[in-house]
Amino acid sequence: GFFADYSSCRKAEGAARIGTKITVNLAGDMLERRFPGGALLDYQGFLSEFGDVLRRTDEAISGLRIVLVPHVFADVGVYADLLARLPDRLRREQVRVAAYDNGPAAAYAAFSEYLDANVVVAMRFHANVVPIANGVPTIGLSCYDQIPHLYRELELERHAINVRSRGYGALLADRIQYMTIGQAEIKAELAGVNAAIKAMRSTAEATIGPWLDRHGLRRSCT
Repeated sequence: GFFADYSSCRKAEGAARIGTKITVNLAGDMLERRFPGGALLDYQGFLSEFGDVLRRTDEAISGLRIVLVPHVFADVGVYADLLARLPDRLRREQVRVAAYDNGPAAAYAAFSEYLDANVVVAMRFHANVVPIANGVPTIGLSCYDQIPHLYRELELERHAINVRSRGYGALLADRIQYMTIGQAEIKAELAGVNAAIKAMRSTAEATIGPWLDRHGLRRSCT
């Protein structure tokens, strides 16, 4: 995912972006595992705090645009539940749900939304990998093992928020505002992360490349 070519998903150079775009991905599968309740938040508790995050962000950021991106059908249900909790003005004027599609068209539509964002707030693995790989300030929503492991490996732990922990909303709202203001700093940090990833690939290629050549296998990534 870090080395795929997403250039066709980018908007034309110089295309105008109206306001500040926050692109959001929330996962609708395995909700009992993601939000088990008890000492941790259940699904309704997560939604309640996330709705508060969007309201606080709307108050803090002028010209806010929120785009909710579904990857699978279950995600659409989460967005319906979330929208029901938002003030009518916010959901009518500033929130858009991206198209639900399938196959390559779905990937293209979703990745276009991530690459065009000021900040991405995402729960699914590739909803984090794609923007990070393209230098877009990204906040990982941690409620499943993949996300904290990814951010730990990339040494970006401070950009991952545990959304099963009560009170996460205040931390997330502050992080969104910080990333919106500090775009240059965050993009420079991600540039360093991606340079390190490419260096690791080059090191591995010195061993893997000759093995592929010996076995007559074609390299699909350059």
